Amino acid sequence: DFHNDPRAGRAVVVLLEWLATHHLNQATGVWDDVDITDPIWRSHAVQAAYHWWPLFFYDGVPVPHIERAIDTVLATQNPLGGFGWGVHNPAEPFMSSACEDIDSIHPLCRMMQVTEYRRADIEAALAKAADWVLTNQMPDGGFVFVRGLPFEYGHTELRGERNSGAMFPTWFRLLSLALIGTALPWHPLGRVHWRFVRCSGMQFWGRRENRI
Repeated sequence: DFHNDPRAGRAVVVLLEWLATHHLNQATGVWDDVDITDPIWRSHAVQAAYHWWPLFFYDGVPVPHIERAIDTVLATQNPLGGFGWGVHNPAEPFMSSACEDIDSIHPLCRMMQVTEYRRADIEAALAKAADWVLTNQMPDGGFVFVRGLPFEYGHTELRGERNSGAMFPTWFRLLSLALIGTALPWHPLGRVHWRFVRCSGMQFWGRRENRI
């Protein structure tokens, strides 16, 4: 879209058609035949799917087997309200990471816009998740990737010390709150005017009317 490149547009069409017909488990709505009764593998499967679902959302292409996908994503919520089961924090698996949380929060927010399936369950899960995400805000105003642990992603400038806010997790956790607030207009977060960047990645809300 940014470059107005029709070749790239056609490539996305091919990509989405391939994803919808290859390695997709109809019983789970996620890719590969991992054992989703194992919470770790279920978490891995949803985190992987999250890197493809935004492309479907952006182009307005129906998510394949969306009801089964919703079942799988809802099952990733843990008792604290987050969505971690130990992928990023084996010692305290329910102290979930910013990645584990947004990888389930965003799909739920988007999927409830196109189907009424389990809507009440999704709303309850998102409201509970909002409370959890806010517990990851530190006194300095920023957010942590995992409470009680330092974290570094990609470059030392993105390092966050233990229980100290850092840029990378603050981006993900604020985006999680913005998504919840937009999906749940009745929630206190829904009273905030969230402004989304129009791109095919994680920071958008509206859907495209036309595909290149």
